[in-house]
Amino acid sequence: MVEQQSRVLAQYNNRLQLQAKTVKVERGDGVSALKIIFCHESIDGCFIRPLMQLAAGRCIPFCSQPRGSKTLVIYFESPKALTADEAEVYGLLPHRQGEGRHGAHYHLLQRIPAQLLKTDYSSQFTD
Repeated sequence: MVEQQSRVLAQYNNRLQLQAKTVKVERGDGVSALKIIFCHESIDGCFIRPLMQLAAGRCIPFCSQPRGSKTLVIYFESPKALTADEAEVYGLLPHRQGEGRHGAHYHLLQRIPAQLLKTDYSSQFTD
């Protein structure tokens, strides 16, 4: 997990000391970390929680790139509900979504299998 705010980072680390041995929390920029992580096929899930559309728009293309046989699940929060058409622009399919506390909308997204894509979006995934 990558977190920029040091106070939030400290809270996560305190909680993790008690429970999760396989989770590592580091301070840094999430978008930069995502670029590095997606060079490897070592993760099955991606949690994007920037309630800022700009950051999410920079993250989602990396998460939706084809990654061999693995199915990646993306958890994404945004200030408004994401429509199926908006998700499809990134080659993603909404699996589940709803509204959480404080008005944030959550989405569980999966990559659309290539054979089901209406359009080839691969040109959007270049860095």
